[in-house]
Order: sequence, then C-alpha cells, then structure tokens
Amino acid sequence: MIDVADELFDDNSFVRVFGKPEAHVGRRMAVVLVFDKVNKALKKAKKLIKKIQDA
Repeated sequence: MIDVADELFDDNSFVRVFGKPEAHVGRRMAVVLVFDKVNKALKKAKKLIKKIQDA
C-alpha cells in the first residue's frame, strides 16, 4: 500500500485507487482527477502522478 500525503491534494484534486487484487505491467491501478482549467489541471495531474510513482 502507498501512503500519499494529504497536502498533495486540495479541494479540486483527488486520487481514486481501484480495488484490483493484483498488479502487472500496463494495468492501471489508480487515476488522478484534477478539476481546473485544462492546462493547469494537466500540469497538476502530472505532478501528482510523479509524486505517487516516486513514493
């Protein structure tokens, strides 16, 4: 299990982790949702994904 710090998120960004029993290369296990202007949301989503991957 990965712990993601709450301070990475605000009122318009979320992570949804899927309840899949096993992982393998290429299988999506979670999704990051950011509600904002398109360019700003994309930049923030990429930043959050990188922080989660590095955890």
